[in-house]
Amino acid sequence: MPEMKTSIRLLMTSFGSGLIYSDVSLNDMEEPLFLTRAQIERLHDKSLLKFGGSSGVRDEGLIQSALASAKNVYFYGNGDLFDIAAAYAFHLAQAQAFVDGNKRAGIGAALTFLEVNRIRVLATDDALYGAMIDIAEKRLDKSGLAKILRDSAKAI
Repeated sequence: MPEMKTSIRLLMTSFGSGLIYSDVSLNDMEEPLFLTRAQIERLHDKSLLKFGGSSGVRDEGLIQSALASAKNVYFYGNGDLFDIAAAYAFHLAQAQAFVDGNKRAGIGAALTFLEVNRIRVLATDDALYGAMIDIAEKRLDKSGLAKILRDSAKAI
């Protein structure tokens, strides 16, 4: 697990080339730009290539559920962008739908979602790593993660 601590920013840096952003359009800013299943898969695969772990999906339905949960926060829960990002991270990490790399996929999805929606999180890698460990150990909930993201955000 120590690799996750240093991997968060490295993962995000590697996505600047369009790997993650290629499936989104910036034409309609009425509602947030949500991540697709294909984007989550590429993010997860890139994480495994950079930092190791076993590939594979334990349960496709859990991945779809995590993606739907993020949308539900917006459409039915009146959540802001940070609540939605926290839903991606929380549900992907908790679901354990991938064989390995669930927390990395979760925080990567959260940061990517915020970035495509023009928000950069300035929290340190240590803070993000600690938050994801706290989620895994059930010491932090979605609203707590949303607060961490919100408190360290900057519009871009």
